[in-house]
Amino acid sequence: MANRVALQGLVAALAVAAAAPQAHAQEDARTSCLALALPPEAAVDVPGIDGTYWPDLDGAAALPACRAALAEHPDDPLVLATLGRALLRVGDYAESVEHIRRAADMGNPFGQSLLGYVHFTGWGVPQDPELGVRYYRMAADQGYSYAQVALGWALHGGRGIAQDDQEALRWFRRAAAQGDRSGLARLGQMYDRGWGVPVDLTEAVRLYTLAAHLGDPLAQANLGLTFYTGRGNRQNDAQALHWFRLAADQDWPPGQTGLARLYQIGAGVEQDLPRAIALYRQAAERGFLTAQLYLAEIYDRGNGVPEDDEEALYWYGLAADQGDEWAAERVAELAGATGGTCGDPLAARLESVLADIRDTFELSPPISTCSMLMVADPALRQLLGGADVPIVAELVEDSTGCTEVCREHDTACRDATSLLTAMAEDWQELTELAEARNCEL
Repeated sequence: MANRVALQGLVAALAVAAAAPQAHAQEDARTSCLALALPPEAAVDVPGIDGTYWPDLDGAAALPACRAALAEHPDDPLVLATLGRALLRVGDYAESVEHIRRAADMGNPFGQSLLGYVHFTGWGVPQDPELGVRYYRMAADQGYSYAQVALGWALHGGRGIAQDDQEALRWFRRAAAQGDRSGLARLGQMYDRGWGVPVDLTEAVRLYTLAAHLGDPLAQANLGLTFYTGRGNRQNDAQALHWFRLAADQDWPPGQTGLARLYQIGAGVEQDLPRAIALYRQAAERGFLTAQLYLAEIYDRGNGVPEDDEEALYWYGLAADQGDEWAAERVAELAGATGGTCGDPLAARLESVLADIRDTFELSPPISTCSMLMVADPALRQLLGGADVPIVAELVEDSTGCTEVCREHDTACRDATSLLTAMAEDWQELTELAEARNCEL
C-alpha cells in the first residue's frame, strides 16, 4: 500500500533527526543538494547539474546536503524549493510546504510549480485544484516546462479550471518545444486520441518516440500499445515488448499491464502466467482499471489458475468502484457465491493496514502514541485495539507529556500523524467497500 512508501519516509526522518546535517566532504553543500534533488526542468540553467526525476529521487540521501545548503544560503529560493522537494519525497509534507512556499513567494518558478502541485494534489495542504492551477500558471508564464505540462493537463481534464483542449495544446506545445519529455508525450497523446486536433497517428508516434527515448513512461507505454495493437500497420510484438518493459521498469501501471498481457498470451516472449499475474497485480493495486479487469477475468474464468470467486469479486469490485459497468454486473452475479464474507483479498488489505500500524509503533511507541492522540479518530482507536501495538498508557492517560515528546521529535511526530491519518482513511475505505458489497470483513 502507499503507506509503505510513507513508512520508509518516517524511518528516514527518524534517522536524519538523529544526525547533524553535514555538507558533503568534497563538495559545496548547495551543489550537492542540487545534484541530488533538483528536477531536470529546473536544472536547465544550472551548469553541471543534470537533475533527478522523481522516481529516482532519494530524499533521505539529499536531506543532509540540502539542510546544510539552507544553513549557508538561507534566502536562496532554489535551495528552498529543492529542500522542499526532498522533504516531499520522504513524506514530511508540513516542513516541505513551508520551504516551497517561501521559494514561491520569491517568484521562483520551481517553487511556484511545486506549490501548485501540493495544492492540486492535497499533499500537506487542503486540496485546492483552483489554487494549484494559479501557481502552475505563474510558473508556466515564466517558461517552466513542468508547470506548462501540468497546466495543460489541468485544462484538458477541466480540473481547477474550465476545460479547454485548445489552450491545453498551446501549453503542451510550449513545453515540447523546450524538449520536455512529458510535454512531448502529452502532445503525442492529444494527436493519438484526437483531443483538440484531428487524430494523427503518424505525428503521435513521432512525438511518443522522441519522449520515449528521453525516458518518459507514458510515451513508452503508449508506443508499446501502438505496436501491440498494430494501429497504422505498426504491429510488432518485439517493439511492444521493448517499450512496455521500459515503462514497467519505471513502475508505470499501463506499462506493467501491457507487459503482463504479452506474458499472458505469449506474444513476443515465452508465455509466463505467474509473471503476468504479478505484473497485473502491481498495476491493479495502484488503481489501474485495465489491470483490475484483466486480473478479475483470470480468476473469474480460471485462465491458467483455479477459479477463485472471492479473488475475482475483489478485483471486479475495485473496477466497479471506478465506474466500470461490466465489472459492476459481475460483482452482482458473484456476490452470492462468497457466503456473505468479503473474502481473502479484503482481509489481506486489512492485515496490511494493521502491519503498517505495527511497524509505525515499533519505530517509536511514544511518538506514535502522541500522534494517535493528535489524529483523535475513533475508528483509528478501534483499529488499534486489534493491532496489538505498544501504546504508551501513561501518555494516553495524561497527554501533556506529548508536548515534550513532539518538541524533541517534531518532524517525526508530524510524519507519524500523517501516516496514522492515512491508515485511518484506508480503514474507512475498507469498511465502505465491505458495506457496498454487503459483506463482512
